[in-house]
Amino acid sequence: KSDSRSFFITATGKDFKSDNASLNKDLSREDMAYLLVRAANVNGENLEILPRVETMMKDYNSISADRKEAVKQAYSNGLITVEVN
Repeated sequence: KSDSRSFFITATGKDFKSDNASLNKDLSREDMAYLLVRAANVNGENLEILPRVETMMKDYNSISADRKEAVKQAYSNGLITVEVN
């Protein structure tokens, strides 16, 4: 039986199920970066990307392709931390 309060948030570009079980799961760093960057954009902020920032991130190649830009923006602007090379 589905929870009638359950719905999907699609403004982020990915579906985030908002039922109780899903909301209690950990949020990945790349999804958090995406949400923070989207919030900044909605507020009219233009987040710059540091030159060659991807070379500073130890796990850059493991980041989902659709989240790499957001992670670069979030890290470049101090919104998230990463393990550095």
